[in-house]
Amino acid sequence: MKKYIIAVVLLFTLFVIIWSTDIFNKSTALQKPNILLIQVDDLGYGDLGFNGNTVIQTPNIDKFASESVVFDQFYTQSVCAPSRASLLTGKHFLKTGISGVHGGRDFLNINEEIIAQKLKAQGYVTGMWGKWHSGKTDGYFPWDKGFDEAYMAKLYQHFPSEGLLNGTPLKQEAWNGNVVAEYVDDFLHKNKNKPFFAYASFMAPHSPWASPIENKEKYKVLGHSEKSATLFGMIDYLDQCIGKVFNSLEENGLSENTVVIFISDNGPWTSSHNLGKLSEDEWKIRNPIAYRGNKGTNWENGIKSPLFIRYGTKFNKNKISELVTIEDIYPTILKICGVDKIKDSIDGVDFSEALKGNAYKRNKPFYISQWNPEYSKEIRNDFDQWGHHLPLSNDLKLMIDIDSQRIAIRSDDYKLLYNQYGGLSINQRALYNISKDPLENNNLTLTEEELSDSLFNELESWYKNILNEPRSYRAPVFQIAYENRSSTYLLTCGAESYTPNFVNDGHSLTKTDSLVGEMVFKVKVHLDGLYKLSVICDDKYGIESVFSIGNKKTSIDTNSERLVNNLVLEGEKLVLSKPIKVQLSAEHSEISLKSLANNKSLERVVGVYLERI
Repeated sequence: MKKYIIAVVLLFTLFVIIWSTDIFNKSTALQKPNILLIQVDDLGYGDLGFNGNTVIQTPNIDKFASESVVFDQFYTQSVCAPSRASLLTGKHFLKTGISGVHGGRDFLNINEEIIAQKLKAQGYVTGMWGKWHSGKTDGYFPWDKGFDEAYMAKLYQHFPSEGLLNGTPLKQEAWNGNVVAEYVDDFLHKNKNKPFFAYASFMAPHSPWASPIENKEKYKVLGHSEKSATLFGMIDYLDQCIGKVFNSLEENGLSENTVVIFISDNGPWTSSHNLGKLSEDEWKIRNPIAYRGNKGTNWENGIKSPLFIRYGTKFNKNKISELVTIEDIYPTILKICGVDKIKDSIDGVDFSEALKGNAYKRNKPFYISQWNPEYSKEIRNDFDQWGHHLPLSNDLKLMIDIDSQRIAIRSDDYKLLYNQYGGLSINQRALYNISKDPLENNNLTLTEEELSDSLFNELESWYKNILNEPRSYRAPVFQIAYENRSSTYLLTCGAESYTPNFVNDGHSLTKTDSLVGEMVFKVKVHLDGLYKLSVICDDKYGIESVFSIGNKKTSIDTNSERLVNNLVLEGEKLVLSKPIKVQLSAEHSEISLKSLANNKSLERVVGVYLERI
């Protein structure tokens, strides 16, 4: 009996000792792993010292990479909103409602459930700060998509930082990168004893290139031009801001139990509208490996991104050469966080086994698509005014096929490109073995004709299925009185249809002549009632038009001086027309705005502002 009691005491003592160690401490093993996702904007694979850049200084990211699992074949889409849609949903972006970067094409479908919503349902506290670019009206904001705290920064304003904090307008006399880092630091401090998902979405080094003076001067004194010194200083400062985030993890004791993921959204761009194009020698500094292409193309330099993942000391530092894509981040995070089964149909593949050091190979192809279709010559002749932004109406899918797309497929070691800027003419293919020819110099289309045909047929079949997807190439449905909110706005660039004398410039509709013109919005009215309606414009002529709901038509009066303060858009000096009163109900699924004939009405209109009375 005595021996039994001693044994029980020893076992109890051992249990207490184990319980008190870091291995089973509440802040580590008993708490779900935290996720810190860091995404930067237009950073090239070759912009980092870790990847061979000898000019631009990125010591914080380089050190982090040296402590991480490094993926050498990580692919994104070639521009930002498409990549972000795939990151947030685990799906190819064309299935999510995203089909471009502006022009109403940058709204995730209202019914898409993103990773923040999934993790929040698992008990995670969620936050995001910086670039959103997945929808910019009610129902589409980050605080509507599962983020407890969100700062949606104005595109592309690096200084001063301006945006919406959970819907409240905010302007700060600070660089956007530092503002994001400060928000992350505050979030980590407040939530260090809870499982969290933190999405730090830095906006650098996207154009316009801008840098704090001290970072720029560091490169000017080395003989670099104003243009390149500004860009290099911008990346240098970005690295400093990310370094603050890493320091915050350490200071809050979170490094060991936080999975930190670092990615870009696409490849580097060659120029900035405020400073001009890099010279050939300057471009070589950004692209020291001499990958082909740039942002916006499906060549390697447009879609290959750094991917570094660290989980304290739990993941072994090694390099993974297998293909991993931006769609794969979604299921991998969910797996790490204990979500074993994903009910949704997704395109991403869980690569968590690779993080553990186990064998891994992606078992499906990756499809890379241009964001806007390229229309045939006949369509261009008929709809020349619309350019690249045809209305996202039911007719659009009847006008396009694979020949309308600059498109590619990556399957195992091979990549087939079709219709690509920078080397391929319309309807021309190029096939490369990327493992043997990462610089894409040796086109195998003729020597590997059977493989080329097989991959093209697979690509064509996939794109036909995309056109049958219910959420592909669809206009956003604007939400009125969403979650009982008193005001909202409809953006004209997201109108479902408009007459040919309107041009969608990406941020507004501009009328090309004085003829009658009309635009139609898809809407969902959440609360019946009386609303004040105004037109948002920046046109010196003001507004004179007819507003239609069903069969009722009302004239809209001319200009007002009141500024629109809650729009996070690129346009400036926006004003409202004098309001009219309209009765809205749930039966209204469309709202139309029609200009009067023979005047300068609706010359440039950004949107429609609605306020519930």
